[in-house]
Amino acid sequence: MSEDQKHRLPLFSFLYRMYRVAYITAVLWCCSMLLVVLVVNRPGKGRYPGTVFSRDVFPIAAYLVSLLFFVGAGSVEISKQAAESTAIRWCIYISFAATVFALWLFVTSMF
Repeated sequence: MSEDQKHRLPLFSFLYRMYRVAYITAVLWCCSMLLVVLVVNRPGKGRYPGTVFSRDVFPIAAYLVSLLFFVGAGSVEISKQAAESTAIRWCIYISFAATVFALWLFVTSMF
């Protein structure tokens, strides 16, 4: 290993840790927003503030959690560190479950 490569490894490790924290935070935020949308929605009350909020936020949160699932799956395929990370794998599982849940809510015409 050359001297140049030795100096780059801590930077890549630092960037990976930043990516991991950002990814975990984004997945948890999107999943929590989907749960908030589910709680504040009042079917049949179209002008209720919670229903307006849920109808505005649901498509965005569902899209983002689906996107995060594919980003996580791609990062596992590309990076050896991500493939070995239990936290990243669990976030991929959680984002997939949230995607399926969001699709189920959409198909059952809850939103």
